[in-house]
Amino acid sequence: MPYTRFSKLTEMIDFNDNDSMLPRTDPNYGKLHKIRPLIDHINQTSNKSYNTSKTVSVDESMIPFSERSSFIQYMPMKPIKRGFKVWCLSDSSTGYVVKSEVYTGKARDGSKNPLGARVVLNLVSNILGVGYLIAFDNFFTSVNLVEELLDKGIYSVGTVRNNRKGLPEMMKAKEKTKRGDFNNRITKGISAIKYGQETSHNVDVSFQSYGNCRDHSETERWISASYILSNYDPGL
Repeated sequence: MPYTRFSKLTEMIDFNDNDSMLPRTDPNYGKLHKIRPLIDHINQTSNKSYNTSKTVSVDESMIPFSERSSFIQYMPMKPIKRGFKVWCLSDSSTGYVVKSEVYTGKARDGSKNPLGARVVLNLVSNILGVGYLIAFDNFFTSVNLVEELLDKGIYSVGTVRNNRKGLPEMMKAKEKTKRGDFNNRITKGISAIKYGQETSHNVDVSFQSYGNCRDHSETERWISASYILSNYDPGL
């Protein structure tokens, strides 16, 4: 296709009604208004066209882009350093992206949830059901998020930063742990595990079936902790 024709087509193509666009000062203003119907259609089609397994993961992806945009992200430690950041909900078995959302900057909706929790809850809304397992890394994991997912019947597993609110004291302690050592606390169906590898490895997990582990022997706890950790890496 000639460049001139391609340029004309891109100038004329339109996915949304510009007259319905909210002013920039409105809290509900969307930077992706002009292509929102296209994004929604892709997400709906992706969801309808594929039956996901019971294990999914949430993570970020980068689309390279070096032109001007108000929501370009620069991440020097990533393979793709500059571009659009996209949050993705993917099937852990195949990598199929079930739903995605472009990150456009700080939200103005007044939500008190941290960014990681908002991303996960938005991606799983109207898609997942009871019995699913979501894996994510320590950017997303928080006690409040794990509790909210568990209330919806959705299990989760992920590493957690030791400065998150609501963690037991043993997760915050900085003493060195030997390889193979572990410690855990269980409450309300949520298990917090500190597992010794080359460095301390904190995992925050919600498995409702582990809620009664507080009465089990140390051997049975070890089996539970090993099983949870074995589910984390394949999940991502």
